[in-house]
Amino acid sequence: MELPASEISNLEATMEWFASNYEKITKGREGTFIAIKDREIVAESENFEELLRILEKLNIDSRSVFIDSIAPRSFACIL
Repeated sequence: MELPASEISNLEATMEWFASNYEKITKGREGTFIAIKDREIVAESENFEELLRILEKLNIDSRSVFIDSIAPRSFACIL
């Protein structure tokens, strides 16, 4: 099942908002997964599967939210 165009537009706007406010949103949330819908954090967990369960309990379709993992500050990525 595909998302309606309006949901896709909302997701795009939420992703842009997240990018513009990254430092403010992620401060104190290192090592967690967050779900954002309509520029609001609707769920947060240290475990991805738990985050999905929280969304299900809230009757929020996981496809309709922007989900991101916030890396711990000590995280290093070597390419």
